[in-house]
Amino acid sequence: MKFCLKYLFTLILIYISISGWSATSDKTVFALEEISVKEFKEAELNQNHFYDNIFRYSVLPTKLTALVITDARNRFEQLDSLSKEDYDIDAPEYDNVFSVNSLIYIKSLKMYWLPIPTIHDAVVYCYDSESGEFLGEILYPFTVSADGTIVAQKGYDCDWPLDLHFYKRTDEFVYEYFHFKTLGYFAETIMDNESAKNWDLPTTTFWIGNNTLYISMYNTTSSDKCELVYLKLIIPD
Repeated sequence: MKFCLKYLFTLILIYISISGWSATSDKTVFALEEISVKEFKEAELNQNHFYDNIFRYSVLPTKLTALVITDARNRFEQLDSLSKEDYDIDAPEYDNVFSVNSLIYIKSLKMYWLPIPTIHDAVVYCYDSESGEFLGEILYPFTVSADGTIVAQKGYDCDWPLDLHFYKRTDEFVYEYFHFKTLGYFAETIMDNESAKNWDLPTTTFWIGNNTLYISMYNTTSSDKCELVYLKLIIPD
């Protein structure tokens, strides 16, 4: 009986997620399931458990990083005034944002990321770490899978629905291959593991294999209560 109820609940969640999602490709979510803390903790102990501490590599100033910073600043300054209204940068902060100190080296993807804060989240300019070529823009990620799937949440506010964006990179560009959005959950910031640890928060994310993503996050309910929930999301290869 418990198995049947759990199976029915999973189907309901799949229906909610598919009926409430928008996508930038013809790929679909295979399943989204809210699981128990016990199941989540057991998955963390799985030998195939994986997460990449994506922000652990420091960046030293070089001629290449100087070119990257210059290109990023030029790209930003060429935006029209209307587009710039979405960003949250005061003039005195320019030098801090467009600095090698703000540059993130993603070793596993051979990329440099430069986050540029917006009103509700951040846009990340992506560059090849060997050539310095601009690869494109993504939202600020919170996890990267072992095979290079980049995942980001849109919005840093409890009033925003769960809105996940999935990216991959090729030799020449980074692109969004899947977008999942549902009104079933309203998520505050989904942090990368190291940031959550630094802020002493019980939230975490990890992968089992390349297409099963586990997320623990704070969800704001219809009664404005904030509670920790555990999600298992299976995405297509």
